[in-house]
Amino acid sequence: MLDVLSLLLQNFSVLVAVALLSLRFVTEWPVRPRRPQVIAMLLIWSVLPVLLYHAGPELSPGLKFDLRNVPPVMATLWGGPVAGVVVGLPFVAYRLMNATAGSLPGIMSLSLVILSATLLRRRVGIAHQPGPLTARQMLWITLILMPNGLPVLLLPDGGAVLQQIYLPLLALNVTAVYVVGAIVNERLRAVAALNHAEHALREDALTRTGSRRRFDRDLADLSPHDVVMMLDIDHFKEVNDAHGHVAGDRVLSEVAEVIRQTLRSTDTAYRYGGEEFALILRGAAPGTEVMVAERLRQVVGSRPIAAIGGRCVTVSIGVARVGTLGPARALLAADDHLYRAKRDGRNAVRIHELTPAGAALQLN
Repeated sequence: MLDVLSLLLQNFSVLVAVALLSLRFVTEWPVRPRRPQVIAMLLIWSVLPVLLYHAGPELSPGLKFDLRNVPPVMATLWGGPVAGVVVGLPFVAYRLMNATAGSLPGIMSLSLVILSATLLRRRVGIAHQPGPLTARQMLWITLILMPNGLPVLLLPDGGAVLQQIYLPLLALNVTAVYVVGAIVNERLRAVAALNHAEHALREDALTRTGSRRRFDRDLADLSPHDVVMMLDIDHFKEVNDAHGHVAGDRVLSEVAEVIRQTLRSTDTAYRYGGEEFALILRGAAPGTEVMVAERLRQVVGSRPIAAIGGRCVTVSIGVARVGTLGPARALLAADDHLYRAKRDGRNAVRIHELTPAGAALQLN
């Protein structure tokens, strides 16, 4: 009896250890099935059924009491039937190469639980809920595991064997799913929380543009063909004083929407601070920055905003190409030309580009 308990404890230990090891590959939520990390995780799990089979106590030659079907069931519940089959196939191949009296019932048992997990997967709903398993979910998981072991009936004296092992085997497998499921879901919940926090650091919640922190990081990676723009909403303090901060927030949101609609998919807008935005145009052809900046100025200036009584706001823009300046100096140049636009009366674009006469190119 002690030997049996020791081997069952080994089963649990192997299952939990490999689950913990494989979860190191899960770094995002929702999990994207085709990511290399997820594929690596499935490959690790595919070794588990064979390991668990070997670590289980033997009832008769080729017939063992173990947790080998837990990994394919869990893979099916989280990743779908393809994931379940991927995890289960090495065990099937192993049993076919080392055929014994229990090989066929073992393969049939595996197939039945993958099939039942596929049919009831939506009922369980684990794939979309990174949190503790509920009593309702455990009930569905119990139903999924009920076919486990039934093919033993195909063996001589299979009925007597099944009568002895069925309920303990079911209870052990359900418990294993609960324990490993709790570990997996806790990891997924932690990853989801971390991803949410990272997203908050990358994106400004009000304007849905990039954050200042993200801009500082992206700025360092710019190439000579990229462009930096600094955009500021004119007389924004007067908007807040006259209409309140809620209206001011609405103005920020609408200006940000114009910026997003105007930029290419390869370009990025960021809320730099207050009413000021930073823009990065990646790989912009010479002269493109002039057209983009002027279009932004015109579109923002012609868009009525209901929150301030249908009035329009204007923006001032400073622009600099990275070129030989480098990212940091390009930012300083764009910021300097933004304030030139402010000093020159606002609602203007100033480009860091010298004319033959040596003066800064100006657009109004």
